[in-house]
Amino acid sequence: QVKRAPMKKLLLVVLLFSMSIPSVAQQGQVGLNGLKFVAPLQFAIGSDNNFLVDRTDPNQKLLVLSLSPSVQPGAPDIRPKILDDKFIMLTLPKIAYQNDSRRHEFTITWVPEFQVYKQNSDQNSINQEATVAFGYSITRNVQIAAADNYVTSKDPARALSNVFLLLPRSRYHENSIHGAIDYQPNQVTNIGIKYDNSLSRFGQSDPFQVRLLDSRSSGYSLVFSRMLRPKHRIKATYSFFKVKPINDQEEFDANVDNDERDFIHPINSGSVEYRWSMNPNTVVEISGGAIKLDTGLNYIFRGSLARRVGNFWVSGGY
Repeated sequence: QVKRAPMKKLLLVVLLFSMSIPSVAQQGQVGLNGLKFVAPLQFAIGSDNNFLVDRTDPNQKLLVLSLSPSVQPGAPDIRPKILDDKFIMLTLPKIAYQNDSRRHEFTITWVPEFQVYKQNSDQNSINQEATVAFGYSITRNVQIAAADNYVTSKDPARALSNVFLLLPRSRYHENSIHGAIDYQPNQVTNIGIKYDNSLSRFGQSDPFQVRLLDSRSSGYSLVFSRMLRPKHRIKATYSFFKVKPINDQEEFDANVDNDERDFIHPINSGSVEYRWSMNPNTVVEISGGAIKLDTGLNYIFRGSLARRVGNFWVSGGY
């Protein structure tokens, strides 16, 4: 009962805060000074199974891993624990400030999310996502855009939408900067150049292989899209980028910083996408391409179908 008390207090504060939001937030009504709600409140209750939690002190890890192999079997277990628990997830309405004119568009968005566990209260978290974006039309057929996106979460796998990222729950930070120039030589053709720079930091601590995933990526993309017919569009993309590890080596640092990784070399990728709007209620997309790494070529393929049923869209893909 003592362990559940912090969860109940946090849940009470969250519910009180969420109830104070007017119901117009669900309808995206415009408020003062260009403020508006652009996404509704979301509330979920469920169970999380087989998630990893690492509660071992880094100094204890260092001590155990430094022992001889003959002694380590008798040392304390320092592996992350596999847990199951019930949780409550509350995502408040996304708040946006927008300032538009005939030639520019400026937008700021922010959305907080609260996750509360029933038994493991130390895993309760507040996740956030914030975006700043600016677009400007230099001429009728030339536009520039810049944006910054910041994400923080205690569940890296969920923040990255990657269920194969088997990492213990820990604070994850990501900050991405984007820039683009688009040129339309005619009404059915668009040529764009994009620049992306992203910084990712994982909170997982490992005395000997720490920060293996902390990285900075940057790259350029050339995008060509054309409307073949009113309901048919084709898009080709070529990208050149690097992913470089972040090494924060300090004096008396117990962590090993490793810079010898294959993916720090330039990566090239190309893809072609075909989109067909069969009718106002059905959209089909097919794409394929390849990514060239030091280890060879990796081929990718994707197909999806989206269908509107009443006021809802149902989609599936592979």
